[in-house]
Amino acid sequence: MPTGAAAKAKQFSLPVKLATIKIHDQSPSPKDLVVVATKVGKVQFKNADEKEYRIRIWRKDTDEKFGIELVLPHHDTTSFTVPTDQELHYSVLDKSGDAASGGRGGGPIKFETLESLIGRGGGPIK
Repeated sequence: MPTGAAAKAKQFSLPVKLATIKIHDQSPSPKDLVVVATKVGKVQFKNADEKEYRIRIWRKDTDEKFGIELVLPHHDTTSFTVPTDQELHYSVLDKSGDAASGGRGGGPIKFETLESLIGRGGGPIK
């Protein structure tokens, strides 16, 4: 388990413009927090398997059944973006959409405004 500076670095991530979550054997990688830039960033799910999956996505503090589902064809990708700051969760489901048949989740996925994290300019850099 990381300690000190390594633990702090793992807790804080700058938003990226493209986050790829690879699905292999119905398991997502990375499984933990993914931080994406709001408006300009997107999340891409990439299927490395021979079978089709469904990705169920829902908002934090919302029941999973109120989420949306994206189809992820075998050896293909599907992407989405969100225009506002929010936190989402997801499950990787089999083709039937049945969570009981081994649905595996990951995340959360946090969409954050990039501008507020990098600040605004100051004086000249020499």
